[in-house]
Amino acid sequence: MRIEIDLKDLAPDTRRDIAKYTTTIEALSELAKDDETFVRETVGRNPNTSKETLSHLAEDEDYRVRTAVGGNPSTPKETLSLLLKIPYVWNVQAVARHDPCTPEEISDYIKACYSWKVKAAVGGNPSTPKEILSHLAEDKDFNVKAAVGGNPSTPKEILSQLAKDEDFNVKAAVGCNPNTPKETLSELALNDNLLVIVAVGGNPSTSKDTLSWLAAENNEVVKAAVGGNPSTSEKTLSWLAEEYDENVELAVAGNPNTPKEALRLLSSGSHSDKVSNTARSTLSSL
Repeated sequence: MRIEIDLKDLAPDTRRDIAKYTTTIEALSELAKDDETFVRETVGRNPNTSKETLSHLAEDEDYRVRTAVGGNPSTPKETLSLLLKIPYVWNVQAVARHDPCTPEEISDYIKACYSWKVKAAVGGNPSTPKEILSHLAEDKDFNVKAAVGGNPSTPKEILSQLAKDEDFNVKAAVGCNPNTPKETLSELALNDNLLVIVAVGGNPSTSKDTLSWLAAENNEVVKAAVGGNPSTSEKTLSWLAEEYDENVELAVAGNPNTPKEALRLLSSGSHSDKVSNTARSTLSSL
């Protein structure tokens, strides 16, 4: 016996849960007309929502619903374009984070935009074209430049340019980026800001020589970053394994490139249980 349930008779929270987890297109279509904004917003986020329903929600009176649609991977391109025509910052930010995004359609908006949140969203999107990234790399707001600096699609020449920025947040973002050239990372390693140095120490693109040099720094946070880096040489890892700082030892113990002899040392009873157990786990996986 089949029992028909009217969604309108259910509690708002229950309707929201259904909107979040259901894969039924019909149910999502009905819930898209719900009186509660948070229910419609949830429908807008559900990747199973039909294109027709998403297009309908893109014209919702509440910006939160439209923002949800802008970030939905199932939203069709023409609907994203519609959202961009509604001048509300969060709509555009959601579209900017959409993958794949439509940067060609928003480039003019970005150039005239005064919101760093929108520009940062575009600057951090791997699908954003080089031309726009180059434009955003010269923005006055450090948040925007940091977003571009951390974008794995940012060209090397732009990253090298951003590495010379005065703001340490921008430098740190570039220091974390695996696409940053080794020469640029070596230069950043000389910076006097700890955040920047740690970023370089943890970057797998940093050269072994630079990592070895950073390992000699008199700072456990930097040493821990180097100790956990998969590009750190075995010689440096063995040396770091003899440190007496638990965080450094823990990073080295979890590094699959750490020599077995060093891992056996760290798995001994003279180290903390956390370090010993991590070293044993790494050894067993080799």
